[in-house]
Amino acid sequence: MTSGVYAIVNRNGHCYIGSAVDLHKRWTGHRRDLRECVHHCGHLQKAWNKYGEPSFMFTRLEECPPQDCTRREQWWIDLLRPAYNVCQMATSPLGVRRSDATRAKISAAMMGRKRPLMIGKKMSPETKAKLSAAMTGRKHSAETRTKMTGRKHSAEAKAKMRLAWQIRRGV
Repeated sequence: MTSGVYAIVNRNGHCYIGSAVDLHKRWTGHRRDLRECVHHCGHLQKAWNKYGEPSFMFTRLEECPPQDCTRREQWWIDLLRPAYNVCQMATSPLGVRRSDATRAKISAAMMGRKRPLMIGKKMSPETKAKLSAAMTGRKHSAETRTKMTGRKHSAEAKAKMRLAWQIRRGV
């Protein structure tokens, strides 16, 4: 797990700057939200929709201890003046205790969003047994099995995956 400051850079030169305790996990979250058109940053979402995913690159600006992330993020924001950051102040919601009224508003706003319900939750042994029983005996159709058998990635797909891996690793 690597903490630090990152940028999401568009080919046109505009960028979004942020910091995270786990850079890989944060980038995965950004990409998921952008693909589902539910990203918290409207400017970045509109650019993603207009230019497409291939126009964006995740870049690690610097690695730093978690306690320094917000301070270093602010330094990078002041230096680069990113176009997609709505707020030019680096702040972190970590440790903030929200009121019951605020939590109710956030809950209401999240209703209807596509999110897996079980993220971060543990299932009881009874629930696991019920799911196992429900899935027992289920099989893919013959057509689906045919599609899955011998399936290979194209050269283009392999090149894209290689590039994504190199960007993620900062190579």
